[in-house]
Amino acid sequence: MVLENYALNLPVAQMRQSAAQKLKSEDVLERVIKGSKGKDKSVWRICKDKLNALRTTPISASPWRRCIFGRSENVLCAAKIGG
Repeated sequence: MVLENYALNLPVAQMRQSAAQKLKSEDVLERVIKGSKGKDKSVWRICKDKLNALRTTPISASPWRRCIFGRSENVLCAAKIGG
């Protein structure tokens, strides 16, 4: 939430871009894309590219996504991913 606010509202473009580069959640990226459209093309582009990359990453490439989408039925899935 804080990075989202920074990406949309900081007065210095380089700081907004830096905040945008650190965003990871699809929901937050979508909100920043909507909020920056027509206002800050560089932040919009950073977020759009990151969102596209997240959406084109195969589910099997992400162990967390396998857990979330039920590809691993092991109750200790998250523990195994970490180590």
